[in-house]
Amino acid sequence: KNFRSHEGILKVSNVILSRLHLAFPKAVVKLPHDRALVTGPRPGILKASFDDIARLVDANQRLRVLVRDEYKATLQPKLGKEAQYACFGIVEAKGLEFTDVVI
Repeated sequence: KNFRSHEGILKVSNVILSRLHLAFPKAVVKLPHDRALVTGPRPGILKASFDDIARLVDANQRLRVLVRDEYKATLQPKLGKEAQYACFGIVEAKGLEFTDVVI
């Protein structure tokens, strides 16, 4: 059982892992799907420009933007001055908990 993530997030991650296993069957050992203790909403897919994301961050002070570490310095200025504080690299965000996230 997974004690940190809710069922909605785990369902999406299980689908992604299943597809990776189909594409690369000998790359890793396939484990049983993760299950959660609590249910929750399934994550949505957002297709947006940097300006759209900056507006979302301005409207929702809890929203955080997670990016690949090597792209953080390039992407932060594109989000604008007000939204730069909300941009984290993956390594920087490890161990932190956020309620609202854009990846």
